[in-house]
Amino acid sequence: MYTIIDIIDKIIEIEKKALEFYKMLQKNPNINERVRLAAGVFVREEGRHIEIYESIKKDVSDFRDIQIDFDVYDSISKIVLEFRRSLVHSQADDVQKLLAGALDFEQKNLALVIRIQGLLVRKKEDAETNSYKALTRIIHEEEGHIKMIETFLR
Repeated sequence: MYTIIDIIDKIIEIEKKALEFYKMLQKNPNINERVRLAAGVFVREEGRHIEIYESIKKDVSDFRDIQIDFDVYDSISKIVLEFRRSLVHSQADDVQKLLAGALDFEQKNLALVIRIQGLLVRKKEDAETNSYKALTRIIHEEEGHIKMIETFLR
């Protein structure tokens, strides 16, 4: 039996990949100091996302309405795998490029979570489940991160 916890684990794995990328940039001595500092901000932000998503998992673990049908889980697994394969992190040699790349990643990540949430809804009542609500919390977190990056890009 699959649950929303399995899906959140997949989202966390994506966040961990982003975290690894930003850590690599942060520690690369051949990269501009400002880029390394900006990467450090994203290291903290991705780490914070992971903590929040782990907390969401814990919050929903006791609910009964977090089960997911196998066919829905299978569809979600396929789109997550497709998303992970499409991730390409380019080297950022200036802060603007780093911010633009981070914004692109976060927008695609948000679209993925919205798409996953949409797959959970088969009837009107499905939008009231704790699984749906957990993904709504993740969506709000991603939207906030996007707004922060957009602010820096201005």
